[in-house]
Amino acid sequence: MAAASIASTGIVLEALRKDNYENWSTLVKNYLVGEGLWHGIVESDPNKPDYGEKDNDSKNEWRSKNAKALHAIQLACGSENLSNIRKFEKAREAWNHLKISFSEDVRAFPDIEQGSEDDRYIYKLHSDVKRGNWDDAKSRLSSYPDSIFSTTPSAGRTVLHVAVASGQARIVKELVKMGNRRLLRMQDKQGYTALALAAKLTDNINMAERIIKKE
Repeated sequence: MAAASIASTGIVLEALRKDNYENWSTLVKNYLVGEGLWHGIVESDPNKPDYGEKDNDSKNEWRSKNAKALHAIQLACGSENLSNIRKFEKAREAWNHLKISFSEDVRAFPDIEQGSEDDRYIYKLHSDVKRGNWDDAKSRLSSYPDSIFSTTPSAGRTVLHVAVASGQARIVKELVKMGNRRLLRMQDKQGYTALALAAKLTDNINMAERIIKKE
């Protein structure tokens, strides 16, 4: 009965589970793109703020599209998962939460899967940075600003440490803009700040200079 109810939405064939996230997310994304509810709503647009800056019409348009996208995600995820995302007011936040909880990337790492929800969120943020996927990383940081100071359980590294170690110079620049002295002074479990790690692991002078200027 539940499956039939989900299918009747016309968005997905079945409710979201651990073993069907890739298919589920593809169907939901295709639906949202087709309805004009993906770009700038679920997927962040760095050139277009959420609520607009020009007039009330643009604000109202964004709010309407966000509500429609959020409603579609809530319907498609199934009643058992709804309780986990009903607190979110933005479609982007709900989408990212489900992605973190159900994607194969997380399930491929048992230590992350068995950890807390915060650990899984940190893993996904750091994974985006390692791949150079700044748009998704920025979206996560916008949803949970304090995660910029969160560290990995094993190495104790922040997202800035990860960006440095991965050689993501552009992301380092953006993180330095967003962060403050607290972030720059944080040390991993080996005692390295992001600057010290840059000196140890890379020959990227520009990367080190960006960190030094902020300090």
